[in-house]
Amino acid sequence: MTRATLDLAVAGPGTSIASNSDRMPHTRSTPTVVRTRRWRVRIAPRRPIVVILAVLTLLLRGKAIASTATTTLAVSATVLSICTVTSTPIAFGNYTGALINASGTVLLTCTIGTAATIGLDTGANGAHASGTTRAMAVSGNYLSYEIYQDSGHTTVWTNSGGGAESTTGTGVVQTLTAQGQLPANQLTVPVGAYVDTVNVTVTY
Repeated sequence: MTRATLDLAVAGPGTSIASNSDRMPHTRSTPTVVRTRRWRVRIAPRRPIVVILAVLTLLLRGKAIASTATTTLAVSATVLSICTVTSTPIAFGNYTGALINASGTVLLTCTIGTAATIGLDTGANGAHASGTTRAMAVSGNYLSYEIYQDSGHTTVWTNSGGGAESTTGTGVVQTLTAQGQLPANQLTVPVGAYVDTVNVTVTY
């Protein structure tokens, strides 16, 4: 193997720099030599291309023999039957003795396929109703009214049995209309703002 060296001079004023070409013919295999009277720095020869190729070969072999390990990650969830319910009120407005119809809504959301029964109780003043199952109250006075399943006001919406509504969940909101009716000719009660609260129960 042929080794070539190069002397690099770092010199101040008054120094001379000569090359081997001043004393012998220049050829491709003859390195250039730089000299100085004061300092001399030697630079190591370049690495042969063969060494570089050998290093690259080793690196590539290392990648080729790399190993891997695998496994699986389990992911699970259980969808349960569930229902949620909200409502909007029945507001009869001003009463002057004439029959009034008004409606509210029961908003039901159940898991798809879930069978549900929706019942309404008789409210806080049912025991004081006259001719109906429910009554509104103010200061110990009562104004009778009723809630029906249908707009024809034939099926009273109750808490159980055939009087309760039944449905199957769809996964989205279902709107059930509560058809309220305030009978006529109840002017024997004093003036006031009558109210009642009816409990909605969903069984699923």
